[in-house]
Amino acid sequence: MNSSIAKHAKAQAVVEEISLADLTEQALIEYLPKETVIKKTQINKGR
Repeated sequence: MNSSIAKHAKAQAVVEEISLADLTEQALIEYLPKETVIKKTQINKGR
């Protein structure tokens, strides 16, 4: 992570009077898809 981005995020959290963790959570909620689907594949073991 770029140190200037981290400094900017800290400053933004102070201005908005929220924690850095809350700011990170908000950013992830906006960035990540609404739903994540994980498909399990069947692995055939050689017998």
